[in-house]
Amino acid sequence: MNKVCTIVEWLKKEAKESKHSKPKMYVVGSTNSGKSSFLNALIHKISNNPRMKENEEQKVYDREKWNPNEIHRNSKGKEMEGMLKNHPKTNTIIKQLLTVSPLPGTTMDFIQVEDLHVGFKVYDTPGIPQKHQVGSHIEDFQDLVSMIPIKKILSKNFTLWSGTSIWIGALARLDFVSGNDLKFCFCFQHDVTLHTSGLLKAEEVYLKQAGNLLRPSYNAAPETVEFLTHEFAIECREKELIDKEIAISGLGWIGVTGTSRGTFWIHLPIHVTFNVWDALLKFEI
Repeated sequence: MNKVCTIVEWLKKEAKESKHSKPKMYVVGSTNSGKSSFLNALIHKISNNPRMKENEEQKVYDREKWNPNEIHRNSKGKEMEGMLKNHPKTNTIIKQLLTVSPLPGTTMDFIQVEDLHVGFKVYDTPGIPQKHQVGSHIEDFQDLVSMIPIKKILSKNFTLWSGTSIWIGALARLDFVSGNDLKFCFCFQHDVTLHTSGLLKAEEVYLKQAGNLLRPSYNAAPETVEFLTHEFAIECREKELIDKEIAISGLGWIGVTGTSRGTFWIHLPIHVTFNVWDALLKFEI
């Protein structure tokens, strides 16, 4: 943040000396990348807003009583009721801080940051949707809410046998095609259901249970969702620690533990991507 402040101060100086129109600064990035949170931190760091300096007690807001993450907006921009509703400082705080939320689509338009007095205009912008992420393909707002982590993720451990499939909601499917002695640790939002079945019955389970037993789903007509099948293999060498992780973009990840090689199929909608890498959370299992 100190480096950012140095750059902003330089831009402020350039804006003062410029004979042309003052520059504008736009904070741009993908959905849920933290643009509004970044600007809020910048406001606290360098703002000369007299309202924020009137009272030192208001400079650091009582985080136990107020949390900006509790203000949300749905995809139509309407505010959802939060715990701040009756808080005496709510109106003042909303004027000073940009709304932040774990939900994509919170910032609906270009918003000038009024409380950031740096000699030129600064704008917060709507997030750019990323087609490789699961959330970009979910149509229903409630389904979108249920798959985005809003509190600590609790892992769930499974021992899968070759020939077994597991549905991650109605959003993705992992088939354990071949291999032995592998254990799996699923790390997803707690509202995302996990359901195992035989590989040959997995498609039938989806068509019957998508949106019911398998939640959330991409839309109200799951049979219209086109999945692509990707084949890959994992070589594990850790007996008691997670060795590899299968990360599904915008959804969560699966840790794999064992001392053998496994072959897998993963089924994802077109454009949604996944990665396999060395485990970041080796001890989670």
